[in-house]
Amino acid sequence: MIKTHIKLLALSLFVCSLTGCSDNGDQPTIKPNDVYLELDIVAPNKMQNIDPSKKSPTRAYEDKEAGELIKTLRFIIVRPDGTVEHNRLYDFNPIEIEAFEKKFKVVSGEQKRVFAIANEDARYSGGAKVVNYDFDTILPGQQFPMDEFSNIQIKTSSDTQTLPTPLVMCISKRFDVPVNSDLAGEIEIIPAATKFTFTIKNNSDVLTQKIKSISINKIARNEYLWPRTSTGDDVELCLDGNMVEYVVPSIANNEYYTFTHEFSPSSPIELAPGGSYTDSSFYLTEGKYTDDGDLRNYSITFNYNNGEEISSTKYFPNLAQLPRNSHVVCNITIGETVDDVAFTIAVLPFGSVPLNPGFGF
Repeated sequence: MIKTHIKLLALSLFVCSLTGCSDNGDQPTIKPNDVYLELDIVAPNKMQNIDPSKKSPTRAYEDKEAGELIKTLRFIIVRPDGTVEHNRLYDFNPIEIEAFEKKFKVVSGEQKRVFAIANEDARYSGGAKVVNYDFDTILPGQQFPMDEFSNIQIKTSSDTQTLPTPLVMCISKRFDVPVNSDLAGEIEIIPAATKFTFTIKNNSDVLTQKIKSISINKIARNEYLWPRTSTGDDVELCLDGNMVEYVVPSIANNEYYTFTHEFSPSSPIELAPGGSYTDSSFYLTEGKYTDDGDLRNYSITFNYNNGEEISSTKYFPNLAQLPRNSHVVCNITIGETVDDVAFTIAVLPFGSVPLNPGFGF
């Protein structure tokens, strides 16, 4: 995964006045050994759609989906004793900013834990917030509510509900700020979602196929907002962008559900012989289902009609987990009969782009 970064240097008063910047509570008392913690934000790339039949990722193209951009961004900086040093929210909606630049004055000579939260006000179609929590109640000078924060969950309520956009994103990272010296660091913020994209191709030479729906088995109802390990430490990303370790809410296997997605709610999509169709991407919660019968863990049922109703169920190849920050790209080919249904799949991490002009608006 290629990373590019932009420095978050400050024209602080100017930026705050333009972007709706807010810092809850009083500023911490400035001491003689205060220094600047300069944060670089690496934001998730707009989705990369890659043909799974091509092994080289160089055949990617950029999808302009605005739902994967950052609309608001909050920083919470916590000192070693658990005291909140800063809690600031930046809103990028009112205007287009040439560059987002920011640094924070902090007490030097100690380790900071920085939490970054994006798009915290995202809402489902009925108006309910994806994250039902008021982050403005976390005040500088007070204790960071770690137990409460670590258990904030994102929930879906129906078998057809997907996570809305703009996607909620969250990450945390520790920084060792030296004594009497500024520090520049980076945070790679990631979406709290697993992305799915399906392409269906009709390999029949004579039949027009009517594609109807897919069902994905063993999707989780809930996920934690903040990705963390079982010990409460920060998660780490591999060089390829995948998450090394993460925990999910304690859900017994029989509480996972079958998610159903209709390609066209009003009527089936017709594919002429040789035709293909790529559906709009959608987002689901991350998961860690374990199937005792098959280590691939997740199966899919594909429903279509070629003169008769056909339902084909197969396991996703090589899909053992569904971590956030990943994109499941599935190609389905259909022929004359149920035996002619085939799947190819690629599981890709989101790439990275800087928070720079044109990003996040």
